[in-house]
Amino acid sequence: MTNADSQVLLTGATDTAPATTGPAKPTGAQLLTWFPPRPVSASWPATEASRAEVLGRVLSAPWALDNPNSQQTRRLGILAVLSWLQTRSGDSWQQRWRASVAEDQPDWRELVTPDVNRARPLRT
Repeated sequence: MTNADSQVLLTGATDTAPATTGPAKPTGAQLLTWFPPRPVSASWPATEASRAEVLGRVLSAPWALDNPNSQQTRRLGILAVLSWLQTRSGDSWQQRWRASVAEDQPDWRELVTPDVNRARPLRT
């Protein structure tokens, strides 16, 4: 069916898919060649911050808590992690974290405070 402008109007479904033209979609390997991942940085400004700068950043907005007791608990936890990281080798917090092998542990918090009995969620 055509209209006065000679445009074809389709009124029903076709039995075959339309033929595709143009180049094939690139493979994952091709995309990696064209767009290689960025190199992994060993350090960046935030990882080289001083202990005081880290505390100032993570204890202020938007991470600050409204409840003073909760904020104090968070502060003590951050101090524990920073103190623990300072015992590891490295020139930045990131290098110390990697040297700690914490990511290989099921619960890295036990590395920071191994003698603390942690409250576990109740299973129902």
